[in-house]
Amino acid sequence: MGRALSFNRQETIDKAMRLFWQRGYEATSMRDLAEELSLPLASLYHSFGDKQGLYRQTLEAYFLFYVEPRFKSLLHSNDSYEAIKQFFLATAENCYTDAMPPGCYLVQSLMELPQSASELLPIAREFMQQIESFFGQLITQARTDNQISSKESDSVLAHYLVGLLLSIKTQAKMGFSRESITTYTLLSLQALDMST
Repeated sequence: MGRALSFNRQETIDKAMRLFWQRGYEATSMRDLAEELSLPLASLYHSFGDKQGLYRQTLEAYFLFYVEPRFKSLLHSNDSYEAIKQFFLATAENCYTDAMPPGCYLVQSLMELPQSASELLPIAREFMQQIESFFGQLITQARTDNQISSKESDSVLAHYLVGLLLSIKTQAKMGFSRESITTYTLLSLQALDMST
């Protein structure tokens, strides 16, 4: 009887996410993943079921380990406006590090997943809706502290911030400069009529 293969599951999911992110869902095969992860193809199927099963786990891991903790930290800030501002400036800056591929994994998923993987789309949409909810909570806190004078509702402003986030990630993937995206970000935040 063969010895069971041992590997770090979370590390494997993280590496798979980066490969999907760099190449896209359709251009990444299970054989590509097995080679990148240094795992037998049979072990990959046994552990994750199929490509959709593995991709689902990468989406969940992206939100759980990279998105949610960041927003929960922001929600504990004593200055919600500054938290929003620093979030977007850091987002722009992080697009130019080697830590992650450019763009947003959730947005890429929503735009590139094929019809054959349509059951994955509701998962990505749900996570984007949770991001919008986090923005809404931050805006409510900032308004309570008289840092927002906009007459628009908190939900409209939260949706606006989601659009700003998508725009930053898209511009970075298109190769816009760090300086131009930072300037764009600061100008966009002024539209919220926040005090400085």
